[in-house]
Amino acid sequence: MTTVLLALGLIAWVGSILCYILKDLDIGAGRKMIGVLVLNVFLPALVFRVIYTSEMGSEFYQIPLTILLSTVACLRVAILVFRAFKLQPQEKGALILASAFGNVTYLGLPVLQGLFPTLAVQVAKVAILCEVTITPLNLSLGMTLGARFKGVMRDQEPKETEVDHAIGAFPLLTPLQTCIKLVRQTVQ
Repeated sequence: MTTVLLALGLIAWVGSILCYILKDLDIGAGRKMIGVLVLNVFLPALVFRVIYTSEMGSEFYQIPLTILLSTVACLRVAILVFRAFKLQPQEKGALILASAFGNVTYLGLPVLQGLFPTLAVQVAKVAILCEVTITPLNLSLGMTLGARFKGVMRDQEPKETEVDHAIGAFPLLTPLQTCIKLVRQTVQ
């Protein structure tokens, strides 16, 4: 774990020093190029390799289902908790989204592999299945909630029914409405 965090810190330190040493270096273009390579080449290659070479059992559906249910539950709890605070709608939306969507692959994978070096393939399998679930949720439900909290009507906070409608707007999440109602009843 310590070596993983030290490596991440060293990468950040070298990147910040390069700004001062190489003044003609276009850091923005370098960041963009690295980001494009990671998102379009390395991450899909990692996903393909792990899924192709792994024997998938019941975890192939258990992990995504667990991630889906826990993300929706975290969203619901965060909505209820942050409703009590006097914050701007944009601030509430950011806090709610940050409470529910974790960084499973980009930071989570190296940390977990550092903690469990002998279980590297199993850790990668879990992280990939988490990412395969979280990314579509983030790009659909997360964006919808973000848009709701940013709001077309900037001076009004979204009503509970609007947020519930945003959660229920996706066919994938429609069966989870019962779970959401149970969470609401439990909290109230």
